[in-house]
Amino acid sequence: MVKSENDKCEKEPWRGQYYRLEEIQKHNHSQSTWIILHNRVYDLTKFLEEHPGGEEVLREQAGGDATESFEDVGHSTDARNLSDTFIVGELHPVSILIGASYWYVFLSVELCVLRSGLPVLIFSIGLYFMFYM
Repeated sequence: MVKSENDKCEKEPWRGQYYRLEEIQKHNHSQSTWIILHNRVYDLTKFLEEHPGGEEVLREQAGGDATESFEDVGHSTDARNLSDTFIVGELHPVSILIGASYWYVFLSVELCVLRSGLPVLIFSIGLYFMFYM
């Protein structure tokens, strides 16, 4: 049986609902806890108290990409299936491209610094200002 586009939308009503990273980052507190997993946006606000690993684990990742942490834990198939019920949308393609561009530039700069023989201290100071200022 071939599924129509309507069947897919009924089962996944979040399809086509895009959120930019700036919007997701606002949902980083206990009243509204959103995370990104594999470029999908999850609203875990109602799941905080039920999470087997504790509320704090989710709140630490709130407003950002938790894909690496999620995969590192090794969640079960049941946990993965349950997580699908909390999807509210997808990360906007522009946010994905900006993130990829950022890391490309970051790695390019890092390689240039290391190859040029500049002291690592100068590079570390630059990183500090990039992330904390």
